[in-house]
Amino acid sequence: MKPAKKGISASKQNAAAQQAPTRQMNAARQMSAAIARVPGQSNEALKAVLANARRMDAAELIAACELELGLRGSLNLTSEQALKSEEIRARVEGKSLAESIEIGFRESPPDEDEAAIITWLHENPAGLFQDALKQIGRKDLSLVIGHLIYNRFGFFRAHIESKTQSDLLITRQGSDKGVRYTLRDEASAAFRTLGLIN
Repeated sequence: MKPAKKGISASKQNAAAQQAPTRQMNAARQMSAAIARVPGQSNEALKAVLANARRMDAAELIAACELELGLRGSLNLTSEQALKSEEIRARVEGKSLAESIEIGFRESPPDEDEAAIITWLHENPAGLFQDALKQIGRKDLSLVIGHLIYNRFGFFRAHIESKTQSDLLITRQGSDKGVRYTLRDEASAAFRTLGLIN
């Protein structure tokens, strides 16, 4: 034991030394709790947490915030939407991609525009994107395709590995005529089970 510092009794030094592990444990618990809250926070709140974590040099919290914001991409969630998404994620945890697609589109059926692009993709495997634009008549078709995942984010968050989230449903292949789109086998199977395609 180090000799007592001038003006500080040995008993006080001992007490401080005994409290140090407790403070460290409390700090670790607080950090774990902060990380656990990340998926249920709005984008605005997450950015504030991330800024604060950077000021504190809290590496684990920084990583958690950056990962969550990266998963969301351009999707801007409110607190209510984030909490709902996290509830859905927990409910479908462990499901395969095909199962997640089926559950997601059963609980949140496609709107008219989403149904139109699903049908077109099924009927035109390796179809050119510009042909889909002409047939469906939506200039913002890329946005509609993105919403296939965005509108059901909680069902798919465990499977997202690409910044282009619709890669979970669609494969893209470049050609001399443009980008060709094809439904993934998992998506075709789920949509067929739901009666969205024949």
